[in-house]
Amino acid sequence: MIVILYTAFVVLFLFGMTVFVHELGHFLVARRAGMVIETFSIGFGPAIWRRKIRNVTYKFGLIPFGGYVALPQMDPSDRKSGEGEAPPLPRVAPAWRIAVALAGAAGAELDGGHGNRSWVYLQLDILTGAVVVLPLLSCTV
Repeated sequence: MIVILYTAFVVLFLFGMTVFVHELGHFLVARRAGMVIETFSIGFGPAIWRRKIRNVTYKFGLIPFGGYVALPQMDPSDRKSGEGEAPPLPRVAPAWRIAVALAGAAGAELDGGHGNRSWVYLQLDILTGAVVVLPLLSCTV
């Protein structure tokens, strides 16, 4: 019974770390792009732990199967300013939106199950605004 509980804990921990690294990719590129970040969450549902630092709410959710970064500028329906609403959000170039969307996979290792490993590398050229995604394949023998 202890082995089963230990295994379940290890699996949940490793899954949580994978989610954390994935969401951290989105978060870091969004921050670099100057986007508004409302929430960085590991897990869904009611918050077990929550802290607001520099206008970003960091939290751990009750349901540990996923996570999210709340980025209002990634919403296709742009906010319009009106009476009693928040000020309009700064515009973000489409290249930055693409970079943020792809950033979750940047540096992530995907194991094919047969010893083959595929690495994804994201390069963002700040001067030209170009986004390049390079799949780099390596094989373990």
